[in-house]
Amino acid sequence: YYDIPDTVATRLGAYDWGIGNLRKAWEKYGENWSNYAPGETQDYIIKYK
Repeated sequence: YYDIPDTVATRLGAYDWGIGNLRKAWEKYGENWSNYAPGETQDYIIKYK
């Protein structure tokens, strides 16, 4: 449905930050989207990845 790769990081990011926010970040920053996610989301991805 979205043009976002199905990875552990994108799934965790979508769950924690919301798919809409992740989609916007992906469109703007591509594979570097997680560098621009909130610190809480970055920590969540690191914790569960």
